[in-house]
Amino acid sequence: MASSNAAAASAAAQSDASAAAAAATERALSAEAEAAAAAARASSAEERKAAA
Repeated sequence: MASSNAAAASAAAQSDASAAAAAATERALSAEAEAAAAAARASSAEERKAAA
């Protein structure tokens, strides 16, 4: 019985770790997309200044 409880606890911990890793990856991708958008806005602003 104790070994099955330990196995269940291990599986739950692995599931939690996987969920945390997925959430961290999602946050990183979101931050990367925000940085790309900011760079595009900055580039666009520079192009408008150069054209003015």
